[in-house]
Amino acid sequence: MKSNKHPFFPNKYCTFLFLGVYLLSPVFLFSQSYSTTAGLRFGNHLGLTVNQWVGDKLTGEAIIETNLESAGRAHVLIRKHSSILWKRVNLYAGAGPHIGWGQKSNDALEEDPAETVWGVTGVLGLELTLFHLNVSFDYLPVYQQGQENVKGYKHGGALSVRYVLEQADNKKRRKRRKNKRQRQRHKKKAQKGRDIFKL
Repeated sequence: MKSNKHPFFPNKYCTFLFLGVYLLSPVFLFSQSYSTTAGLRFGNHLGLTVNQWVGDKLTGEAIIETNLESAGRAHVLIRKHSSILWKRVNLYAGAGPHIGWGQKSNDALEEDPAETVWGVTGVLGLELTLFHLNVSFDYLPVYQQGQENVKGYKHGGALSVRYVLEQADNKKRRKRRKNKRQRQRHKKKAQKGRDIFKL
């Protein structure tokens, strides 16, 4: 990820303030079209990404990314969604912790030791789900703690392409079938009780 020196990108206070307001605000229009997705993330780093529906309007995302040399980060994010026009197009924002390894500053020498860092990650993105394909583009601001030469605010963006392992509709159908079986069992038990009482 790059250091935040370009005027196009917001500063860390504006970014995390926006994310906080979005996460705490009510979102009424939402209908998730998938339960589980997994795929690849293409940006400043190459990564793996897995999304899982965890509750109303909420998904959890795990990201592992690397520069294909010695440095990388692992993020665990909770994302809040709101649909745009229809349920297959979503705007989302979220946050969560991260840990990084093999981190060096841009002006570090080759012989300088790499650092392990930790911090907070935010995410703001837009995603589209069609059939079994989920595509998203996001902005990922990071604030990390560590040695003086690697701590601070950084940012990056990425395109993620994921395969839909489980669709939300399938999960709902299974839940309906389970509830139907439970009702049928209760009905049979009640009928047996009435029959015994008649005897």
